[in-house]
Amino acid sequence: MMIDPIRSSRLALALSSLLLYSGAHAQTLAPREETTGSIPAPGLHQGTSSYSQAQARARMEAMGFVAIGELWLDNKGVWRGVATSGARRVDVSLDNQGKVAARPRIDLN
Repeated sequence: MMIDPIRSSRLALALSSLLLYSGAHAQTLAPREETTGSIPAPGLHQGTSSYSQAQARARMEAMGFVAIGELWLDNKGVWRGVATSGARRVDVSLDNQGKVAARPRIDLN
């Protein structure tokens, strides 16, 4: 039986892309903390934000987030909002050093 090299390379590319995509999202997405309704964001720096709302939105867009809703600055200096990453809605945060974190969106309604 002859294996088509083009078909096998397409399959290998598709599988490796899937593995890379799922691995990257598994590292950045974690369950939302339901007790406080806030996004646990280990590794995000707290303090006075050095970003304006427009800059925060632009940074999130540069990281690949789309359909970013209203952004708000929490009492710890972290910009927060809801956006789309891939095909899923996520809670997204930006700290005062430009680090972006995202968690799967859990609607409690």
